[in-house]
Amino acid sequence: MFNSLARFWLLAMAALASTPTLQAAQLENPTLQRCLISVQHEVEVPAQEAGVLVRLEAAEGVQVERSNLLAKIDDSQRQMQKRQALIEQQAAREEAENDINVRYAKAAARVAEAEYTQAVEANRQVTGTYPEAEIRRLKLAWHRAYLQIEQSQHEQRLATFRVESRAADVDAAETNIRRRTILAPVSGEVVALLKQAGEWVQPGEPVLRIVSYDTLRVEGFLNAKHYDPVDVAGRPVQVTVELARGRQVRFPGKITFVSSQVQAGGDYRLWAEVENRRDQGQWLLRPGLDARMTIEVKR
Repeated sequence: MFNSLARFWLLAMAALASTPTLQAAQLENPTLQRCLISVQHEVEVPAQEAGVLVRLEAAEGVQVERSNLLAKIDDSQRQMQKRQALIEQQAAREEAENDINVRYAKAAARVAEAEYTQAVEANRQVTGTYPEAEIRRLKLAWHRAYLQIEQSQHEQRLATFRVESRAADVDAAETNIRRRTILAPVSGEVVALLKQAGEWVQPGEPVLRIVSYDTLRVEGFLNAKHYDPVDVAGRPVQVTVELARGRQVRFPGKITFVSSQVQAGGDYRLWAEVENRRDQGQWLLRPGLDARMTIEVKR
């Protein structure tokens, strides 16, 4: 009797252990009502340098791509500095490539060596042809000529360094010019022009605002008593939005954020990223609209 009872409990425990996902499998897909649609990327594009805004290429409602030209600050003075730096760079390059002094120093050294050798040979044949002081002077002139070769080569190396220095000046001038060219940091739609052509702008002062509508955030709340964060994190969703005249459209998405904080009513915040799409040139999902979001928690 005891063995039969023990065998029964062992079998029951084994059955329970073999179905750990029973409770998870019974989860229903929750539908969150009145979810808020909001933008993920909204950028106020600033000026990097002070100056007069001479060009404004963007306009409100225009779609721009990343790195598109938006505006330009007066850079006439910086352009002049760049031209001057280019001229100085070319002059330094010509100086670095000029080896006339080196070739002259080598030729002078050969002549000085020949004069010294000739004087020594003359004294060997006829003692006293050249005084000892003259011999020492000729020898010194020979060594000085060879030292002049090294000096000329040293000056040529310094000229090479000056070429690099002038190249750095050119790069600095180009950087100053680029900092006066305002490019789109993200792809999106220009929603506001905060400055007009002809106005003076300061560094860090916003010139225009760009909003990206291609990927939007759909935010809602879920009750902590019914679903744990692990049940919904990373799960696919279906977002339904009602447009004018009762038209409904659906968008797939994915949960990308689940808050670790539970609010006073027992709900916690989460949101999904949803790819937007256009209809006749207009975005269907718009920030501020209400939406229903169904989370696919069943596995």
